[in-house]
Amino acid sequence: RAYLDDCRLADEEAGHDRHAAIRRDQAAPRFRAWDKRLFGRPVDPATLDDDLAEVVMDRPLSAFPLAVPGIEPPVPDAGPFLERWEAPGLRVACPPTLAQLQGGVAAVNRLLREVRTQPELARVPSLVDPCDVVHGALLHPGEPAPRAVPDTRTLRSRVLMHAPYASMVAALLLVHRQQPHQLVVHRSKGRWRVRWGEEVRGPLLPFLDAFGLARGWVVARRPAGGLPDAALLDALEALGVVSVFGRQAVLSERFFGQLRTAPEESEVHARLAPLASALESWLGAGT
Repeated sequence: RAYLDDCRLADEEAGHDRHAAIRRDQAAPRFRAWDKRLFGRPVDPATLDDDLAEVVMDRPLSAFPLAVPGIEPPVPDAGPFLERWEAPGLRVACPPTLAQLQGGVAAVNRLLREVRTQPELARVPSLVDPCDVVHGALLHPGEPAPRAVPDTRTLRSRVLMHAPYASMVAALLLVHRQQPHQLVVHRSKGRWRVRWGEEVRGPLLPFLDAFGLARGWVVARRPAGGLPDAALLDALEALGVVSVFGRQAVLSERFFGQLRTAPEESEVHARLAPLASALESWLGAGT
């Protein structure tokens, strides 16, 4: 925009501003290719306004926003969410693709097979898509897709280690196991909600958003048109993490026992317990 202004000011009929002519000549090599792309020829100050009107059509050039330097690009992360959740600035998401977990191991392995055998094929997003920065679904940032997931137990551990919203739901229900009369995750008016004592702290997913923001995370979740809370609970129920009794969600009795006794779940329990403590402290603080 400044270059075009200098082209006008440097024109002899406009009074030939010498300083504008110097700036125009300095900038010309940078913009010469754009002149030919936009106008089909070098800039002609005599016809510049008419030429611009044909290009921008419905509004003047001054109405277009100026490009400004963007924010610093995010730094690639690495490692499972449950190993990284204490890091400030963590980028987390609740992708709608988590609903694909309702299909269990068979559905996940089908997606992994498609990625492995047809990597060039255009496809809709899935929970096995690789990522570099954001913790969201089955793969942590920087992790290549595995060939397959052998069983439901392995899939469950992977989901809880890597998917932030699944991890937080499990941690919240772990708090409920420790304080069943203080914390309740229940369904009311078509939505899952979190109650602490006598106070309803809000719908489940916005509550988890607020917890993440309070920890300094960058939270990405579509409040409308994204993953419904019921779909997330259904997926976790299919994996054996959650049991739903009437209007209340609890940690599965079998899974709760495995967390405490089974070697396969020991790492998940060791990583999940501090997150549960952080959620409990945040709830207790009344924020």
